[in-house]
Amino acid sequence: MRCIGTAFIISCSGYVATACHVLLDPFDSGYGNGRISGTGIHYADNVNIGVLIATFDAGFRFFGFGACTFWGAWRDSPLFHEQPRLNMSTDIAICKIDEAPNRVAHQPLNLSPRPYRVGDRAMAIGYTEMQDIPIRTDCNGNVTTEPFVNDLYVSIGNVVEVLQDNHLNLRAQTPGPCFHFDANIPGRMSGSPIIDLELGVVRGVVSTGLSGAGLLGERHATGAMIGPAMHLPLTDGRSVQQMIEAGVEGMVAINA
Repeated sequence: MRCIGTAFIISCSGYVATACHVLLDPFDSGYGNGRISGTGIHYADNVNIGVLIATFDAGFRFFGFGACTFWGAWRDSPLFHEQPRLNMSTDIAICKIDEAPNRVAHQPLNLSPRPYRVGDRAMAIGYTEMQDIPIRTDCNGNVTTEPFVNDLYVSIGNVVEVLQDNHLNLRAQTPGPCFHFDANIPGRMSGSPIIDLELGVVRGVVSTGLSGAGLLGERHATGAMIGPAMHLPLTDGRSVQQMIEAGVEGMVAINA
């Protein structure tokens, strides 16, 4: 089992958000036998992409992704041996998992469409640097795993730059509207929610964490704004914002 990033639930019915580049990692890295079909990607039948969710009995349950939505356009490579690459419109993807067993609602984080402002305090929380997990199947078909580390990592920083028009002038590596904040983001934390500390709502998704002598030294990260993605159509034609306004799927309307 490959652990490649963090995702978080945004509806009681099982809509999940993560970074687009996390969702595309099997395709971009060349495992999973992914192939482009129309505007989407199909993987081999024996490949399952999804999330591990902690349960109340201190275990984990795997939920596979059903419909997944990402936004962008495919660009052919000039090299014949390379697959096309996606020019992402935003580094955010929205996926759907099954409802929880026994009619128990998933526990979502609340989204706010308002962009960050310079000086806002932002908190990123996610699973960092998780190692791949060996899985075994016994003679009865039961799947087991070895114990694995799954500590949550929290990093807090101030928003130092907001790039709402980044989809037009491409001033940052992260595609689409984004922002810089001075937090320390370790590897494999992409896709984590970035929460407004004042109001406790999600305004962004971790896209990159930069180390070394950058603009802010070792504390330099970029988040994709979730507000603009809330208005983009999903695979069924609805947007997250439309579902919130319709009062369906168990999403709270936040006006802050």
